[in-house]
Amino acid sequence: MAATAASGMMRAHMAHTLQQIDDDPTTIAFGVHETSLGTCVVGVTDTHICYLALIEPAEEGRAERQLARVWARARLVRDDAKTRLVAALLNDAARDGLSLSLLVRGTDFELAVWQALMEVPHGSTVTYAELARRVGRPSAVRAVGNACNKNHIAVLIPCHRAVRSDGRSGNYRFGASKKALLLAGEARRIAMEARVSAARIPSGA
Repeated sequence: MAATAASGMMRAHMAHTLQQIDDDPTTIAFGVHETSLGTCVVGVTDTHICYLALIEPAEEGRAERQLARVWARARLVRDDAKTRLVAALLNDAARDGLSLSLLVRGTDFELAVWQALMEVPHGSTVTYAELARRVGRPSAVRAVGNACNKNHIAVLIPCHRAVRSDGRSGNYRFGASKKALLLAGEARRIAMEARVSAARIPSGA
């Protein structure tokens, strides 16, 4: 990704921001990359991240067609160099400390669910029922699950942090194994940070 594009999409130590637009971007650059979570397809404009899918290698074509459905009027251009830095975020647990400009398409309800998900701290989870309450629709638990399934920016809009009320992880658009991997990785980071913090406390303090 060019430095100008990277600086426009990523700023340090702020919350991610969601933006919805009525018209499609003119051009979307997309790329396919290997990460610690497996293969991913990334789509970006000059200023926003607009697509991120976790896929199996054989699903590359399907993911590209899905990108084309989400942004049907945009011209898609393959440009792995421009999307590489976004893919690298999947290898970096510090991604939650960045402010990322995300371009999305969805209903008002879906946007509310995605925004609520981005307020769930790294290493934590939230039930679908609690998400429904947080967006003011306590009876819309199934609709919350559907909103998670329609999220087209994986990980950065952390639908993997939504779980069932019975403690099971529940469904995930990109597969149960990917969800388990994400949650386990976040739990390990929180545990490591707790150990480091404890080690810094002087004895007798």
